[in-house]
Amino acid sequence: MTMNQVPQPSPVNQNAANPLVPILATVIWLLAAAIAALPVLMSVMIFDSGTDNASIWAWLLFYGLWAFLGVCILTVPIVWIVWAVTRKHDGGGRLLRVLAALLPLIPLAVAAIGFIVTVAGPCQGNFSNC
Repeated sequence: MTMNQVPQPSPVNQNAANPLVPILATVIWLLAAAIAALPVLMSVMIFDSGTDNASIWAWLLFYGLWAFLGVCILTVPIVWIVWAVTRKHDGGGRLLRVLAALLPLIPLAVAAIGFIVTVAGPCQGNFSNC
């Protein structure tokens, strides 16, 4: 190397280092947690008539709502950790980041199933005797 040559930095894959997925996941899931906080706190009223005759669908709705709030909050550090670990990898790292960002959809689906069966399904809005 002569004095006039400047060492070139090694090429970095800009797509792999892009923190767009963790930023979007942070904003979306913290906003969703803030919006879901009130319905979650009110979900205890599902069991106003007691828990003795509560259907499995009412319990599914109750635990799905509480899990959604918890998973929304836990997803924020998880997506940033996954991004930090996989930011220099190509291909599979991006898929793993997206899957980590979509984690709160699992308890949301559980709560939705419990709600649909309890309200619109065979229970017809009856939380106790279904």
